[in-house]
Amino acid sequence: HAGGTSKALWIVNVDGTAAQQLTTTAPMAHALWGVKSSSWAPGADRIVTGNYDYASNFGRDDLVLHGLGLVGGALAVTSSVNLTDDASMPGGALNGRRVTNPSWSRAGNRIALALSKDGNSEIYLLDRNGGEYRRLTNDPQVDSSPSWSPDGKKLAFVSARGGSPQIYVMDVDTGDKGARRLT
Repeated sequence: HAGGTSKALWIVNVDGTAAQQLTTTAPMAHALWGVKSSSWAPGADRIVTGNYDYASNFGRDDLVLHGLGLVGGALAVTSSVNLTDDASMPGGALNGRRVTNPSWSRAGNRIALALSKDGNSEIYLLDRNGGEYRRLTNDPQVDSSPSWSPDGKKLAFVSARGGSPQIYVMDVDTGDKGARRLT
């Protein structure tokens, strides 16, 4: 919590040393803002964050793509694009929806995320630039927390479709039609 009002994105060494703040408490002119979740892109030159925007639309979420680079010898955010707010981005169709748990594919070309677009959280795929998105799950229960398999062909996710939250796996090409419960 920076300044007591917002959550910022920080990086830190594994041993807890060298903490460095990457985002400010008010990026892109949002007064009350917080990072809820994040995912590094392969190559570590980009990071995508799921952000809660307290000041806009009574708490809608944003998916923000940050470019990273060295500034004065330290890693810093060099650019930020709000993939859910920018009208010029095809992903702008996600505007005002609950966006959480972004997860980069190992190839770096897609982002899996949980999106509450039609009343409850489902898993979607978004191309890395915020263009086309595709719904992968369609269940009356909440689906969240997507995580890629090492080969990029499957996604593990959490779903309450069995009555309580459990881990499922699905093929990215076919979506949840063949989802298999693991726990």
